[in-house]
Amino acid sequence: MSAVDATGESFVGLMLAALQARERFGLGAAIEQLGRAAALAPPDHYCHTLLVSWLREAGRGVEACGVLERLLVRAPSVATRLELARMLRDEGEFTRAIEQGRAVLAEAPGQVEAATLIGTLEDAIGDAASRLDHFLGPLTVEHRYPAPFVQFTGRPRGYHADGNALNGARLDDGGFPNAALPSQPKPVDEIRIFVLGDSTMFNGVTLDSTVPGLVEGALKGAGMATARVYNFAVVSASAMQMVALLFHRLADYRPDLVVVVNGGIDFMNPREYDPRPGYPFNFFMIEELYANAFDSLRGSLTGTREEFIRRAAAYQLKLRHQTGWDSPAWEHSVVAAYLESVDKLGTLAAGFELDIALLLEPMAAARRQPSGEEIGYLRPETLDYYRRQYQRARTALFSTERPRPMRLTVHDADDAFVDEPGAVFKDWIHFNDTGRRLMTAYMAGVVRNRLAGRR
Repeated sequence: MSAVDATGESFVGLMLAALQARERFGLGAAIEQLGRAAALAPPDHYCHTLLVSWLREAGRGVEACGVLERLLVRAPSVATRLELARMLRDEGEFTRAIEQGRAVLAEAPGQVEAATLIGTLEDAIGDAASRLDHFLGPLTVEHRYPAPFVQFTGRPRGYHADGNALNGARLDDGGFPNAALPSQPKPVDEIRIFVLGDSTMFNGVTLDSTVPGLVEGALKGAGMATARVYNFAVVSASAMQMVALLFHRLADYRPDLVVVVNGGIDFMNPREYDPRPGYPFNFFMIEELYANAFDSLRGSLTGTREEFIRRAAAYQLKLRHQTGWDSPAWEHSVVAAYLESVDKLGTLAAGFELDIALLLEPMAAARRQPSGEEIGYLRPETLDYYRRQYQRARTALFSTERPRPMRLTVHDADDAFVDEPGAVFKDWIHFNDTGRRLMTAYMAGVVRNRLAGRR
């Protein structure tokens, strides 16, 4: 390798220029000069170590790893490989860090730090994989079936269920918990109400005993004989998925009122699954599957279910590092993503001339006066997280300074339980019998009030 570059400058001269640039122009300009010097310098020269240090100081850890990888090609050493393993770990690249750690052990079998690094990261990936595996049960395909534009719905004509217990009922042709999709055109006398939500609206021993099914019964009992409530709940759906569902598949049915129940999943999904605010819960797994199946540089790595889940878990941990998962800034961005979905609902309401009622989804941790039983559903740190997020969402949603779209109203569904001192949830978010009854009455009241306002 030449000791001078195309301009005739030596690596020593370029290194001196880098040191001067740092003093005069700052770190960015200095890194550029030092990178040119490192490209010419011998592999054992300390400018490589300095470049790595400066890149890390500038928050450019990925580039710093690249410097060490190139250095390993030129001059392999246990010390450099171990440093690369440390840096990859710090960048959330656990799989690559483990690979480098194993390479260290192949060259130096007694290297304690490498063995410890591998063990720690393998345990972290195993723990994350175990959580994913627990969630991806037998009903995953039934209730989170791939669907265009909206990520997933239930499987068309798949099985309905109450939680994880199949109840024999079938979903409709669109994969939703209805006996059938709405007819087109709408019957003249039909009062057509759509409910969008997640598992809290989806679950029920029968289709009629889901909360939307019970709301229809309550409306008919109150004299609205032609009321028809259609349930478009999707298990694990985020608020933005509901916006997409309304836009792409439901608006043309011309409902008289759309009731959207969301919030809790939007705060849960990024904490437990894909950490990117607003993303569908399983999007990171789809990305990993796609990369494994179609990336020619990586080859066909899909392998067994267990192997895939471990790779997906490693990718999830990498994303957590990249997003600043569990930090205050990340928490605020989670709420901001939810509020963006609310704004888009307002846009849809105006653009499609739809009347929409948004209900901030109740959950045990966010009750103003939860019972002792409900407090025990979550670990203290998780309980505190949800309380912070709901407080932020409530403050923003009900601020007098927030724009109010004409056809969108916003409601805090925790109001359904304000006079109930006992438990209304059977877990962190799903209703017990008391909660189901109170939520039904509350939603029926919102529907009646919104429809009365139209007349």
